[in-house]
Amino acid sequence: MASLAAWAQDPPAGEPKEQEPEAAPVKNNWVTFGTYSWDFSGNQGMFRRYANGMGVYSLEELRLFSPENGSNPFARFTLRGSLWDDTASEALMIFDRGRGSIRGSYSKFDFQEASEFPNEASNDRNYNAEVRYAINPKVGAFWRYDAADHNNYLEAPKDPYLYRTKSFSGGISGQFLGGNGGVTWVDRRYYDREGIQPDSTQRQFSAYYGIDLSSAFNFGGAYSDVKISQRGGLDARIKNWALNATWDLGPDTSIYADTKRTDYDIPVTQNSYVQEMFQTSVRFVQHFGPASLQLGYRHKESERIRADHFYIDVPKWDTYEGRLTTPIFGGLRLTAGGTWEHLTDGASMLTEDNRQLYWDDRVKAQLRIQGGNDRLAGYAAYNYRFDQNSGRDIEILSHTLTLGASYVFNERASGYLEYVNDTMQARGLSEDGFSLDAFFPSSISVAMGFDYLLNDRETLSVGMSHYYTRNENPIRIDGGNIKGTEFTATYNRQLGPNSSLAIVFAPWRYSDRVNDQLSYRVTVLGINYTVKF
Repeated sequence: MASLAAWAQDPPAGEPKEQEPEAAPVKNNWVTFGTYSWDFSGNQGMFRRYANGMGVYSLEELRLFSPENGSNPFARFTLRGSLWDDTASEALMIFDRGRGSIRGSYSKFDFQEASEFPNEASNDRNYNAEVRYAINPKVGAFWRYDAADHNNYLEAPKDPYLYRTKSFSGGISGQFLGGNGGVTWVDRRYYDREGIQPDSTQRQFSAYYGIDLSSAFNFGGAYSDVKISQRGGLDARIKNWALNATWDLGPDTSIYADTKRTDYDIPVTQNSYVQEMFQTSVRFVQHFGPASLQLGYRHKESERIRADHFYIDVPKWDTYEGRLTTPIFGGLRLTAGGTWEHLTDGASMLTEDNRQLYWDDRVKAQLRIQGGNDRLAGYAAYNYRFDQNSGRDIEILSHTLTLGASYVFNERASGYLEYVNDTMQARGLSEDGFSLDAFFPSSISVAMGFDYLLNDRETLSVGMSHYYTRNENPIRIDGGNIKGTEFTATYNRQLGPNSSLAIVFAPWRYSDRVNDQLSYRVTVLGINYTVKF
């Protein structure tokens, strides 16, 4: 009967069967254009410290894909910004069915140094190219080229900082002789276009190897040799040797140990310098179900000599560290940890002021609680830092409290809030007799945001951050007492299956309460249009 019913549903002979609609072709490429309206007043250099910005038209992003189809390799090209403005581009090709890749990138950014008076625009240019290839399933090789042009024009009467860097590197790594190892060669070059610093070349050879001697014990080592050559000066040499081991005492217990030695030969140094450095550390890790405990110890020694190679001293440091992570009540998780670095043997200072330059003690500690559920997630963290130099009667203390939470109101709306309070305290006097505490600004910042799904095609995102710093600042240093507010609202609408529109509204305010000439106000209205093709 079932077969008869199925036969009865077939169309009579000679009538075409109904065709299923073909799936819409996947569009992998897209482009986003933007246009902006700026309302600006104040110091443009402060606003343009990191990028040019303030353009009327912009190519926000162009992305082109060529998916692999068996005969053609995979390729991707991305361009952000325009060729006549700040821009960043990248190209990637993966060939030979994933065994090889070629990647290249280029970026350029114009910016200005923060200054009370207008100065010439600075710029950075960065170039990169890289080739990687798997010689066989266990061994791969790479070659890389990097170059950068840096043109930093400072406020008069300071000289501009203009230099160029280039580097070539290559190496091979993989599985050898039952373990994993590799070798790398790097050639770095520095050119000072103002002739203030000598041109230099740095050549580095590195090698490493590690092997599992048993299912519970791993052993490895590394070596590097760096040669530094400067025009008109003597060559310098830095050599590193390192050994490391991991021993699993059980499924929940492990011990990690390493030792490192560094030899320095720097004949161009005019005063004392470190000739040899030794460092040894051990770390114990224990898991207790969902909880874990880490305890560590590190010892470091630096043998310092004068330029005439007469022995001076060997400063020594001991560092203790610990970290505990465990669940507590109500689905919350607690993390507590810290480090203490202690100078056990000091150093002799041969400068006019022979007081010690090293810190006696450096302490860091953190306490963090986090948790949540499907709707509410939150965290609270406290960070403590203490640095002490008893020879100069200097202490620096930092307390940082961070509170944050995110909440999902319903399937359409969610929001977040974060509060950070960083309090700095310092004890000691400057060379001018001022209290150091007056120069360490404390700060408070608040960030919040809200996302709302208006309907299946429209979304609205709103974000705001507010920050300010406070200190006495007795000699009225720029940037010591600032406040700012940044508000950004973005409306997105899906116009169709392959196009969308975004409207951005962002009023920002920055105020230097010491020097109002560095303050600015800016309001931007932008429209972005994205289309897939």
